[in-house]
Amino acid sequence: MIFKNPNLIIFQFPFQAKLSMKYNEDIFADGTFYIAPKFSYLVFITRTSFKCLNDFYTTSFSVLKNKKQALYEISNTIFTQKIFIVI
Repeated sequence: MIFKNPNLIIFQFPFQAKLSMKYNEDIFADGTFYIAPKFSYLVFITRTSFKCLNDFYTTSFSVLKNKKQALYEISNTIFTQKIFIVI
C-alpha cells in the first residue's frame, strides 16, 4: 500500500512501482464498479504499456469510497507526479 486516507487506498507492490517509474510514457487508467468491495464505491486500476512486448501490465489498484472530485484529484496527483514507493 502506498497511500491511505479514510476515502482512498492505493495498492502497489515494489515490482509494480519499479515498472511505473521505468515505463511511464503511457499510463492507462480505468474504473470499475463490478469488483468494488461493499465498503467502497469504485476500484480504479492503472496499467502501463510495454511497447517492446506490445502488452500492458497492471501497476496499481485504488479503492475509492465515493465519487467526489477530490479523490480523483488526489490519485491523479500521485500518478502524474510519479510518487511511487520502492522498497
